[in-house]
Amino acid sequence: MNNKLLVIILLLFCRVLYGQKNINNYDMTCFCSARETPEGILSYDNNLQIILSLKDGLSKKELDSLQIPYTDSQLKLLRVYNLIRKENNKYYLTFPYLNKDQTLLLRNQSKQIADSITPLIENDAKDMVSFLASTGRSQNAFSIIFSYVLDGLVWNEFEENGEIKPIDSNDDITPWTGFFWVLEPRREPKYGTNSLTDSILSISFTNGGPYRLMNSLFIEEDLLRILLDNIRLSGKVTDRRVIEVFGKYNMFDNQGNVTIPIIRENNQSRLFLLSEKISDKICKGVLNDISLDKTMHNYGFKSKEQTLIIVYHEIMWDLLSNLVDKNILTKPLILENPKDAEMKDVSDLMFITEKE
Repeated sequence: MNNKLLVIILLLFCRVLYGQKNINNYDMTCFCSARETPEGILSYDNNLQIILSLKDGLSKKELDSLQIPYTDSQLKLLRVYNLIRKENNKYYLTFPYLNKDQTLLLRNQSKQIADSITPLIENDAKDMVSFLASTGRSQNAFSIIFSYVLDGLVWNEFEENGEIKPIDSNDDITPWTGFFWVLEPRREPKYGTNSLTDSILSISFTNGGPYRLMNSLFIEEDLLRILLDNIRLSGKVTDRRVIEVFGKYNMFDNQGNVTIPIIRENNQSRLFLLSEKISDKICKGVLNDISLDKTMHNYGFKSKEQTLIIVYHEIMWDLLSNLVDKNILTKPLILENPKDAEMKDVSDLMFITEKE
């Protein structure tokens, strides 16, 4: 999946006005391209409370009877952002929302599928850890498995197989394009993937560490681009400002040589071949074990594509958890005990990919 256009955005928002339900209790996922994501809109005022009340459809009179504060402008905003639709004088959600009971059933299903796939990928994951350990970077296995394989190559393979379609960049009028859904309760912990890409190289990191340590990765995008330029042109980091800002992250040594893993996407790269092998087994396992028609019907999803996206998104977390529980992957210190982490530990979440 093109990380510049397609993002899975999982954000935490605080409690807001009008007795808004605690938004932290809900998994809100936007598999989309967006100028402003739906979860951002739901964090305003008591929009989430309004939305959740419309699960089965309500007229304005029925909404009034619930004594939930709202204004016409709120309903208009939710319609503009394609979060609700009006039909026969009733308002309905335009996206799936699964309550606690439904989410429990879905996650039981995803766990069963993940449990059947895990034995198929265990040895390959162990081989990846061993290979990275030989370079002194075994801690990076967690981020490569999660951000590059589970949250990257697998989606790409689904797309290449025609199971899901590419999500085009949204235009200046449409706030977002793609898929959005809400599950209750929130699954913890949750991570994301951030990537910066030029024509050949991408630098990626698993987003989940403390901002106090990772802030430069978010605010110094121009310097990250220069870093990629340095590596592409000379094979090492040479820019003085880049060295000054990112030297503390243990991404490169005193001579500017890159020390975080570089995945060269060709058949001579051990990391790439192992990643592709794991991805292929996961894709085949998911499609073999999931009944898209039955699952779509059970939860009222609109299409097989939407069903696969939502269910695999849950399987992804279960696979990651299984590999950690089996001590195949070790969660990096910066994620496991962030209070004890230092700047140098940020590099455990990072890797570079190079297109062939």
